[in-house]
Amino acid sequence: MVIDGEPRCVCDQGYQADGLECIAAPPTCHDVDCGGHGICADDQGRPTCICETGYVPFSLSCVPASCHGVACSNRGACVEVAGIPTCQCDQGHVAVGLSCRPADCALTDCSNHGVCVDQNGEVRCECDQGYVAVDLECRLEACRLEDCSGHGACVDQEGTLACVCDPGYVS
Repeated sequence: MVIDGEPRCVCDQGYQADGLECIAAPPTCHDVDCGGHGICADDQGRPTCICETGYVPFSLSCVPASCHGVACSNRGACVEVAGIPTCQCDQGHVAVGLSCRPADCALTDCSNHGVCVDQNGEVRCECDQGYVAVDLECRLEACRLEDCSGHGACVDQEGTLACVCDPGYVS
């Protein structure tokens, strides 16, 4: 394998590269495969990954450079598709942007003021401060009881509640 223009050995599990040879790996690299895109090395008693060109170390793996810092909500893995970071989510989760949501939460964004959670099949919104969950929405706490007849959204305009109506409806 060539990494950063230099030839490197890709060794069998339990071995690590030492120059252009494979030697028995120290215990620090046991079971560290760097995501299949690099080699594990001992860095003063700690495992570290030396990644192929186009990949960067992330935790004990090598991820595409465009995926650096994309955690996919810790429910999947970031992969690069045509140069664009994309989440491949664990079973029961779906990708929404660069996050993985429980599949039952794919149809709600909690009004962009909270996070949908699925606990043992019960889907609900955990709302931001100042917002309360009403069904699968997060509403301003002051608007908890106002639903604008189901054809708009309640807003707090400097302490006065008002309905911002859907197109075709008036308050």
